Amino acid sequence: MLFELFSGKLLALRAELSAGGEEAVLAYVARRAAGERERLPARWPPALKQLVSDCWAQDPALRPSFGEVLSRCASRGARLPP
Repeated sequence: MLFELFSGKLLALRAELSAGGEEAVLAYVARRAAGERERLPARWPPALKQLVSDCWAQDPALRPSFGEVLSRCASRGARLPP
């Protein structure tokens, strides 16, 4: 979700998934399960790239908690709307 939030791209709405039907969706899911991830934009700060990468860890136990995500965003000046 962080990638989608900061990039403004909804991965689930990719043209390849919409046009390819069930086979394309299954192939996309298989690639993600094998560890393939989206390329992070070069313009993103290193701390944001690291946070998104940490959230994408293959082992769920290694992913940051939501509280840690909030804390790391807040430490970089990000604010949630009221």
